[in-house]
Amino acid sequence: AAALGREQQEVTARLGPDKGALFDAFRLVLQDPAFVAALREGVLTGGLNAEQALAGSIHGLAGRYAALTDPYARQRAEDIRDLGQRLLRCLRDAGGGQADGEQQGPAVQSSTPMGIVVLRELTPAAAAGLDPDSVLGVLAVRSGPTSHGAVLVRSLGIPCVSGVAESLLDLPAGTRAALDGATGEVW
Repeated sequence: AAALGREQQEVTARLGPDKGALFDAFRLVLQDPAFVAALREGVLTGGLNAEQALAGSIHGLAGRYAALTDPYARQRAEDIRDLGQRLLRCLRDAGGGQADGEQQGPAVQSSTPMGIVVLRELTPAAAAGLDPDSVLGVLAVRSGPTSHGAVLVRSLGIPCVSGVAESLLDLPAGTRAALDGATGEVW
């Protein structure tokens, strides 16, 4: 909760209180009795360690959001997965280990010109770490236009196209590219 509070302060200072409100939603998930009960059950009766119980609970909750018919609500699955990764990092940092399948390292950050950034998933953390003075555009494979990450990127004034082909992740650095955030076209 303290780490979320610090991130909320940073995002609010940088992008305004409406963008920092995402972290209030994260707190509500953490306080949800059904979510907390699933964690407890996994540890106390399921024989799971804390990381396994958390990963399972996050996976289940994100899956329920992803199965919804409303596209906006489906995008919340991405936010739940982002919250899960944050929590797993906190557990890892507290316990000295690393959760299976979790990538280490900070969100995308740089003080040098980067051009267009291509990401598998545009999480709110990755979006908040982008520097509008060096990032000319963002291409995201799994994110949608209503995801919190995409909303944050747009608030920074960075053009973004979501739902691009995964093959773009394999382009070598320095490949010339262009995008139109309004039409979703990529060249």
